Amino acid sequence: MMRKLPEILLPIEKLLHATGVPFVIPLYHTTGLSNHQPYTRHLYQNRTEKEFEHELDWLLKHFEPVELAEIATPMRKNRNKPAFHITVDDGLAVCQEIMAPVLYKKGIPATFFINPAFVGDAEIMHRYKANLLLSHIETDKAALHILSGFLKLPLEFNSLKRFYLDLKYPSRTILDDCAERLGMTWSDLLYGNRLYMTEEQLHNIHEAGFNIGAHSWDHPEYTTLSLQEQLEQTERSVQYVREKFNPTVMSFAFPFTDSGVSADFFKWLDTHVDVSFGCAGLKLDTAASHFQRIPVEKFDYGMRAILLKQTGAFFIKKILGKHIVKHG
Repeated sequence: MMRKLPEILLPIEKLLHATGVPFVIPLYHTTGLSNHQPYTRHLYQNRTEKEFEHELDWLLKHFEPVELAEIATPMRKNRNKPAFHITVDDGLAVCQEIMAPVLYKKGIPATFFINPAFVGDAEIMHRYKANLLLSHIETDKAALHILSGFLKLPLEFNSLKRFYLDLKYPSRTILDDCAERLGMTWSDLLYGNRLYMTEEQLHNIHEAGFNIGAHSWDHPEYTTLSLQEQLEQTERSVQYVREKFNPTVMSFAFPFTDSGVSADFFKWLDTHVDVSFGCAGLKLDTAASHFQRIPVEKFDYGMRAILLKQTGAFFIKKILGKHIVKHG
């Protein structure tokens, strides 16, 4: 159940216009109840399909949907309403099953950002593996004992939770060791359900008119990588998307965050893609073709309340000189 905020006198459209942020860009990953999706249970405030539709309807009432091409071009139309574009990260199977059909029905453009390493469940992102393990040990005391002993952690769920959720990309093989210690495969922990879209499903949503963008090769935290590794992760994913989908607009969305990524990387990125995205919320950005998105699933209240809070935070940060993301 999404929490609500009281009504305010000044329309949200005018507040957003005053920020100077050209586009509202919500970021989603999935939809569905968290207890039905063990891979996101401890990560996101998942929307049900009905809540997802309600947020889209609210956006359509107050904003105008725009194609990715309009975000990528410096020459933009004058519009009566603020503009928005939906983005969905990670290429999960639920995108093809629920999210794309809902967006298509409502005529809302969207971009789905994918990690080629995971297409068709060839591999699984380390944060989802961590959540699959946590969801399992919540209901299996024997597994809690086994993994607490294996990792030399206190025999309590919260200790394991902190350990797994703090685990970064360079240490990701520990998760495979944990699953092996339980005598389980990742398919076992998914109860045989598919996690990621297949290449065929990706082609289906692309042919339906949605954009496919790159999201790194296998979803590392970029601050854990050298500059050369960041370039390789990005180039491999961009090349895959170009070869498989030949997008008219080549786009890239950072996995996790663009915070701490060097100006040298952004100079390189600007020559390889048409437009790119971070997820720092409602902020301006010093990079002309780079835009910040609002990570909707961090919040347990609806779109209107999220935008009100984001707008309020923007003006406070503006006073402090922190409303623009700078890439040093």
